[in-house]
Amino acid sequence: MCGIAGIFNQDGKTAILKSDITTMIDEIFHRGPDEGKTYVDSRVGLGFRRLSIIDIENGSQPMKDAVSENYIIFNGEIYNYLELKSELVELGYNFKTNSDTEVLLKMYLHYKEKCLEKLNGMFAFAIWDSAEKKLFIARDRIGKKPLYYHHGNGTFYFASELKCFSYIKEIPKKMCYTAFDQFFSHDGIPSPLTIFKDIYELPAATYMVVTKNNVYKQKYWKISPRIKKNVSNSGLMTELKDLVFDATKKRMISDVPIGAFLSGGVDSSIITGVMSNISKDNVKTFSIGGGEGIFNELPYAKQVSDFNRTDHFEYLLKDIDLKTLIPKLLSSFDQPFSDSSMIPTYYVSKFAKQKVTVALSGEGGDELFGGYERYMKLLLVQKWRTMPLSIRLFLSKILKKNNKNAISNSILNSLIKKFLIMNESSLAISESEIYKMFINVMNPNEKKRIFSNDLQDNISSNRSTNYFDIVDDVFSGSSQRSILENAQLTDLRKYLHDDILVKVDRMSMVNSLEVRSPLLDYRIVEFAFSIPDYLKINRNNTKFILKESMKDFLPKRIFARKDKRGFSVPISNWINNELAENIRDIILDKKTTELGLFDRQEIEKMVTLHNKKLVDYGPQIWSLFIMSLWVQNNNISL
Repeated sequence: MCGIAGIFNQDGKTAILKSDITTMIDEIFHRGPDEGKTYVDSRVGLGFRRLSIIDIENGSQPMKDAVSENYIIFNGEIYNYLELKSELVELGYNFKTNSDTEVLLKMYLHYKEKCLEKLNGMFAFAIWDSAEKKLFIARDRIGKKPLYYHHGNGTFYFASELKCFSYIKEIPKKMCYTAFDQFFSHDGIPSPLTIFKDIYELPAATYMVVTKNNVYKQKYWKISPRIKKNVSNSGLMTELKDLVFDATKKRMISDVPIGAFLSGGVDSSIITGVMSNISKDNVKTFSIGGGEGIFNELPYAKQVSDFNRTDHFEYLLKDIDLKTLIPKLLSSFDQPFSDSSMIPTYYVSKFAKQKVTVALSGEGGDELFGGYERYMKLLLVQKWRTMPLSIRLFLSKILKKNNKNAISNSILNSLIKKFLIMNESSLAISESEIYKMFINVMNPNEKKRIFSNDLQDNISSNRSTNYFDIVDDVFSGSSQRSILENAQLTDLRKYLHDDILVKVDRMSMVNSLEVRSPLLDYRIVEFAFSIPDYLKINRNNTKFILKESMKDFLPKRIFARKDKRGFSVPISNWINNELAENIRDIILDKKTTELGLFDRQEIEKMVTLHNKKLVDYGPQIWSLFIMSLWVQNNNISL
């Protein structure tokens, strides 16, 4: 796990300075505190920060191939590098190191861009092709490792994090209005956009070739749901079990201490169980407690630890200095990011780093095997839509009327709200619009209320040509996919890619910890989209096939759990208490309001209603707080 950065001077008119490359990689020291090196010639500059994991003695980068004189900088891990190395040895290649970096360099030499089809790993890398004078950059299938780029005036820049571009005067820091708008719909900014107008994220499963006269990119992998025929359910369960075992085993290869995040949920418990089955030594596991209300996962994590006899470590969140912590964490993302679970992710990474350098985690299980509650709701809404429209419209009137009259926080009110949401969702014009109602932080009407007229005009007139709505794109892509498959594909490309993986990468790397996710092995991803829906959600049982195939590695109480909830921080409560004064100061700060982005009067109304506990505007106010804080701490031009 490392950090990379580089510059390619296409026109050859301006010399690349080593100091520029050094400045770029110094900005991402945290990604690779063990070593920092550069390579610079008249056309290209490559920089690398290293966190030593594999072949600690000989894995330095930029790495040069003695025969071709190609150079590589590589962030990530190739999990099947030993098999690929054997293949290359049979083809006549010799190796000087035991690193996966040298394997990747020679894979490109032999297969060129086709090498990507053979790689199993998480990666973002750049290869300078010395003979053809071109730059080849690529990103892994799921998008676990980040890569950003800017192209302008005959020069191409790229880096692991946006902060690498901070001191490059040639790159303008103008705000992308489309990204700004989309941030308030979601917890993060959707790829390929960034908050900066002319800086983009290279999409997952994509490579880019930069030559003297051209820049083009190409998708090399995509998920095509295709149900397996003539395979029994027991056969599918055996196949999934074997895949999970192999994916976990490959991710346990390390020359440094390794452990696992353990939340007490199914996914991390499965990974812990498989690791314990494979490892000769006790696995080190790390859990964090102190979440909102009664949702304390520590007792469940302890059950899993006892079941697998792990060396277990617990950390309890308490007395957090939020006013100091939040700006600190936000600076790690380089652009607005409002998923509040970044806080526990930061602490569990910091805690784990005290004992290990690599940690395995359970990301992907919910997206691939139907674990989210909204998937259940989506299937229910689909059934609800079979009722005649006239009946649903009548129900809408009745439910809205009774919702106003219901006693606040009563059981009746709660039921009415659930039915109202279900009914209103069923009235949406399309399945994609239904799903947007489940996943959007702010709907269009809420954004219209708080955005100033000038901002709304700028959003409309500066709509980015590099943006398309992922939800609409997925749901309109194929009539053969079920509504559940479309939702899962959307989350894989949107929520997982732009939120969860970004959060895990930044919060782990700021602590110089590498996190690996076995369930996001591309073979498991392809498997998940080759099985029927009933093996994912079976009646009210989510992740059915995953739990059934791996039940021998789960304590019975964990296997049967139906109350699992992600680590939840009390945002709505913080806004009214610990952050009350800070929230108002930041959101209504003169620097923010003078930019003319928001309608101050509407925001004051929203905060007041929330403070009086008349309406829970927690998620909306939190997003406003994060954006306002980011605007104040960054010099951005409108």
